[in-house]
Amino acid sequence: MDGHGTHTASTVAGRQVPGVAALGGFAKGTASGGAPMARLAIYKVCWAKPNVTKASGNICPFEDMLKGLDDAIGDGVHVISISIGVDSPLQYEDDVLAIGALNAAKHNIVVVCSAGNRGPTPATLSNTAPWLTTVGASSLDRAFLAPIKLGNGLKIMGQTVSDNKLGNQMYPLIKAEDAVLRHVLQNETGGSGTRVGKGIEVKRAGAQTTNNLGEEITDDSGNAATPFQYGAGHFQPIKAADPGLIYDASFHDYLLYLCSVGQTKLLDRTFKCPEHPPSAVNLNYPSFAIPNLNGTFTIWRTVTNVGRSKSTYLFHSKPPPGVHVKASPNILHFNRLGQKKSFKITVSPADFDSTVPRSNYGFGWYTWTDGFYHVRSPMAVYLP
Repeated sequence: MDGHGTHTASTVAGRQVPGVAALGGFAKGTASGGAPMARLAIYKVCWAKPNVTKASGNICPFEDMLKGLDDAIGDGVHVISISIGVDSPLQYEDDVLAIGALNAAKHNIVVVCSAGNRGPTPATLSNTAPWLTTVGASSLDRAFLAPIKLGNGLKIMGQTVSDNKLGNQMYPLIKAEDAVLRHVLQNETGGSGTRVGKGIEVKRAGAQTTNNLGEEITDDSGNAATPFQYGAGHFQPIKAADPGLIYDASFHDYLLYLCSVGQTKLLDRTFKCPEHPPSAVNLNYPSFAIPNLNGTFTIWRTVTNVGRSKSTYLFHSKPPPGVHVKASPNILHFNRLGQKKSFKITVSPADFDSTVPRSNYGFGWYTWTDGFYHVRSPMAVYLP
């Protein structure tokens, strides 16, 4: 039971087991994997670094990651989950996971990746390719609280899952990495702390931007978070299984996107970029970002009906301050499942308002709703 892959595999699948508890009897209840009926195929691609502690991390050779992805594709899996990140975003041509995942997309396999352990500063996201579903970690609304009393009498509330009874005596303060059990070598205990600030992006329907109390999601500092922290919001599996509308993109769409951003080394040898490829912003992605809104900007999207066979969706938006957003058409009529409808979103600066922040990103959202389904997507717009 050693390694991050073992940990993540244990949360993906596994039948329901009643009457289990964490160390010391905390949180007793029924344990279950995220998909209890799923079957796992596990491909090891990371290895312990020789002659260093576990806290120093593992090494994941590029060739091993590509071989693991190729084996998974060849075995016919439906979903590939990869909990491996990098220190900073990479160009697609240099990103081994993006290269392997593009091949998986060609075989209609969903690839889910971690957003990484860095952040919350800008440009610290791992796994940015649009054919990946990039998922970040967030906190839970459950805590096991216990105070620590300092020598001067000050009490500081913290969290613990230890069932040890320390008794009425004082102990020295130490760093977490220096905490070891008696008779256990330090390189067997690690010393790494909790993983926080993992990410910004959940790129599917079925997400929310409030917590269980109905309050705004906050960042690590307690400030109101933005899509640059929470992406599309907290993932809601039940709603994601029945989203109403989807923004579908094919392998061919991703190849055209690579043409538009100049990353042609990843293209299939049989594919030739058109002379005038579509703009990268028109990749059929639920969200959109405009890095510099100087004038009117037009974005095209296509949705596919997977909800009710006969339905009518209305467009609503809450644009960033100082930004005007409209859709054409702003009503979509569907009369069968699988039917596709295209629309354009026009984004332009609103009349000048001195109270609107400039030289910064603003955030908003747009929604298609038929009264039952609410298909909401975030937007980020930079006003110079």
